[in-house]
Amino acid sequence: WCAPCVKEMPELSALHVENEGVTVLGLAFEDVDDADFEAFLEDAPVSYPILKVDVYEPPEPFGAPKVLPTTIILDPEGRAVKAFLGPVTREYIENFISMLERRKSRPGFLEFETGLAGPFFVATYVAPTTGFSASHSGQA
Repeated sequence: WCAPCVKEMPELSALHVENEGVTVLGLAFEDVDDADFEAFLEDAPVSYPILKVDVYEPPEPFGAPKVLPTTIILDPEGRAVKAFLGPVTREYIENFISMLERRKSRPGFLEFETGLAGPFFVATYVAPTTGFSASHSGQA
């Protein structure tokens, strides 16, 4: 798996377990054999689920990542509100969510006026190999 992807996994795993307001989901973005994928999952240093993504039809609203890892923060309403390109830390994610929660309480801030009470979702694209190919653009 890509070294930056693996490096961020322990922090994202801790975030998933220790912060009740955040749910982390890994998205494996690479054509990989099911057996290789299952072998990685057996040894993966994570507590959150990692799903295999169809590289030709990536999930909406994310689309295909430009770089790996890419981490997308979704608000409680399911709207993508931030994308981190490259490795990210738990601290960056928690600081960003705290900033959104502070903004919600400011007068005149309308974008997030509804629904910050629920959990935030963190979707992180990772690659099983270091050979991420730009040909996996998500378009058939």
